[in-house]
Amino acid sequence: MAGGLRLGGGFRESREAVHMLAVFVLGIVVLSLVAGYFYINYVRAEQESPLMKGVVVALFWSETCPHCLHILPYWRQLEAQQPLAAKGVRFVDVPLQSVEGPALFHKYGVFETPTIVVLRNGRLVAELPGVTGDSASELLAKVERLLSESAALSAAAPGAATSPPSGGGLLALPLLFAIGLATAFSPCALPVLLAYAASGRRLNPWLCGLSGFVGAGVLALVVALAAGVVVRALVFLPLLLSALLFYAGVLSLLGVEAGASLGRFASMPGCLMCAVYPVLAAQCSLPVLIAGFAGVAAAASPLAALAFAAGLAVPLGLAAKGSTALNRFLERRGLGKVSGVLLIVAAVVIAAVYLVGV
Repeated sequence: MAGGLRLGGGFRESREAVHMLAVFVLGIVVLSLVAGYFYINYVRAEQESPLMKGVVVALFWSETCPHCLHILPYWRQLEAQQPLAAKGVRFVDVPLQSVEGPALFHKYGVFETPTIVVLRNGRLVAELPGVTGDSASELLAKVERLLSESAALSAAAPGAATSPPSGGGLLALPLLFAIGLATAFSPCALPVLLAYAASGRRLNPWLCGLSGFVGAGVLALVVALAAGVVVRALVFLPLLLSALLFYAGVLSLLGVEAGASLGRFASMPGCLMCAVYPVLAAQCSLPVLIAGFAGVAAAASPLAALAFAAGLAVPLGLAAKGSTALNRFLERRGLGKVSGVLLIVAAVVIAAVYLVGV
């Protein structure tokens, strides 16, 4: 009997090892596809972008950003009228969900939408993040003020136009790790991770980390390929996620273990949840996530890919590693319902971020 138990345990361990290897290989394949896609478009953006010629004022925006969608019609009026054409200034817009969008977001270091960027022959001169406005004339006034300030700066220091940071070299590795870490600690997703860790499930730290790595790659690939059509349908995804998390939180508070079958998926505890985690994180930090993958592509280095993946996967693995201790701690203090509270908190945060604007 003891031998049979040992044999069964060995079989389960070997099966888990095969699962881990499969997830790792899938992660490498997904990341390679994403990096290749972004790298091609990064080079294309460098060579063909109209932003590289003359003085250009560009609005960097996202289809998942309510503030962006509010000012976009006014900006499109400026693009149609080109009121500063006599001064050699052109108005354009750069959507994140476009073929060249992620590469340009990374190239000019744009991590917030909407952001107005002033470029001179492709070089970053000035920027205005978090811009607001209720008319085309109001936006035009802000652009003219930004242009005058950047002209004064250029006159005071000739040739001192700001260059975008380079994505290559070993110096980029800490930055890419930090971007991955910032994505993992998104306020939209962190309560969900803590709730899952506190829900009584046993999480495998390696599978959780690797699954998050794969999930981030799949998310970036979908966003890259969805340019325009699919993404419009995803504008309301944050509200849907918020409603689902709120419902799961209420069920948990009532003593119903919502989503228990998720933890048994393919005999890999927590694997599916960890893979979906980047989708939740992206609700607060989609530009940051895409910038991370664009940075990996620009660096064109396996080390860069590993640095970003490690930044995203480390918090997932640590949360999984500490889930057992966290469960014991909560049970001793009679806080067994804390996972439901955290899910409700996550739902409120996602809804608030959507309404305020990302």
